[in-house]
Amino acid sequence: MLCESISKLVTNVREWDSLIPLVLFAYQTAKQSMTRISPFFLVYGREARFLIHSSKNEELLEGTFLHKLFKLIEVLPEVRNNAMKQNT
Repeated sequence: MLCESISKLVTNVREWDSLIPLVLFAYQTAKQSMTRISPFFLVYGREARFLIHSSKNEELLEGTFLHKLFKLIEVLPEVRNNAMKQNT
């Protein structure tokens, strides 16, 4: 998958390695067909945020850090288990 994606994007053969972070980020943030969850969410417990979409007001409205942490501790193991079941 990585090689195919890089080959589609590369314009200068000598600079193919500069595309690796871009391709990996695209893969890690895309929802997978089997689990319908992105690998980024399974690792970090949240979807990736782009700089153009973030704002301080959104973070204030979402609650305290401690509240977010407890929610992650509660929800993330279940989401990971469901993803593993769907992959088998």
